[in-house]
Amino acid sequence: MVQILSIDTTMELCSVAIFKGNEIFFDAIDSQGEHSHKILPLIQRCLKISKSNLKEIDLLACANGPGNFSGTRISVCTIQGISIAMNIPVVSFSSPMVIAQGLYRCFGIKEVVIYLRINREKIHRSYFRLIGSKWIEDEGDKLCSLEEIMRTDHLKGRSIFCKGYRLKQKDDLFSTDTLIDDLGKRSMKEKEKSFPNAKDVILLAYNAWKNGTIELAEEIFPNYFKDIP
Repeated sequence: MVQILSIDTTMELCSVAIFKGNEIFFDAIDSQGEHSHKILPLIQRCLKISKSNLKEIDLLACANGPGNFSGTRISVCTIQGISIAMNIPVVSFSSPMVIAQGLYRCFGIKEVVIYLRINREKIHRSYFRLIGSKWIEDEGDKLCSLEEIMRTDHLKGRSIFCKGYRLKQKDDLFSTDTLIDDLGKRSMKEKEKSFPNAKDVILLAYNAWKNGTIELAEEIFPNYFKDIP
């Protein structure tokens, strides 16, 4: 059976997951912005916990942003470095898609609008639907204002997820990672519900492996907020 190593450092959580023997081994820390110092020891720890080594890994995977500028580069470059050194194929996914997968894993949500706060004025919006085992992004990435978010008529019953990422403002939707669905407003607290994280990258990567949609190291790139119109 395929063995997969995934990482995510695009936001506050530094996380690693390994899929082996139909089991996911997962470890994560809030590294306070020191992802470059934490990610390799975390990979080693996860390899040890799963009793694996890099020579056994069939596929590498990562989140590629948008998110924190340096964290996004670390996520992609770390996987590229291992891929080139060990000659292992790779696959990457946008951070909003990884969040969507996490919301499905934890809450069964198949349709969600995701808002990521970039700064006081700008907010990144993306909209995902799960069809079969494939996430479809509708309408594309877009930058919007807080005022647009407060107008909920465009949501049409969809769940929404708001993430502030260290730019959280008191007493607004971004004061904590927040899910709003037909059960009301909920805050995310547990480590495995801190989105995005490597466990959900693994789940996306497994489907990519089955579908044969894998890549070479030089074919994946960081995705930054500044690249979004």
